[in-house]
Amino acid sequence: MTQQAPKQRLRQDLRRQRHTWARTHRSDASAQLLEHLMRLPDFPQVQRLHLFLGTDDEPDTGSWLPRLWEAGKQLAVPCVLPGASTLEHVRLTPDTPLASGAFGLLEPPVAQRSRVEASWPEWILVPGLAFDRRGGRLGYGKGFYDRFLEHASGRTIGVGFAFQVVPEVPCDPHDVFLHSLLTEQGLHETS
Repeated sequence: MTQQAPKQRLRQDLRRQRHTWARTHRSDASAQLLEHLMRLPDFPQVQRLHLFLGTDDEPDTGSWLPRLWEAGKQLAVPCVLPGASTLEHVRLTPDTPLASGAFGLLEPPVAQRSRVEASWPEWILVPGLAFDRRGGRLGYGKGFYDRFLEHASGRTIGVGFAFQVVPEVPCDPHDVFLHSLLTEQGLHETS
């Protein structure tokens, strides 16, 4: 049985809340998120990290790039393939230019993409509209991340703001559950 109607209502509510909340809190909360990430006990050992480059009302993960490179991390970001229902995952270096792509996401130009496999990242930072403490995640409805995470072997960490954590995310059988959840209040292991 599908959860489309409850998912759609939750998506609408959270989009509205996040848009309003982000106007005044995004910058500070994004900085707190990075501090929590970098203080995780396993963070120094992780070499390969996949992260999304947040849009205007998502966590500002783009501002994290200099510190992550300073910490010696190799980075990859998602790119939407034109006309496809999948993401491509590509390396990001300090020299990689970024331009606005599909859905307004910053991504490297097609000619400058160096693809990585789903098994490459040790940690995968995952965006979403809502999360729950079971590891449930409500994305944007296209299934891009669920298809990617089906083949990924790294630790999956949902990244969002504390108000995006809800009692229960409506999930379908194909939805992939996350290992952890990171907000400006810290890391929560899922149950």
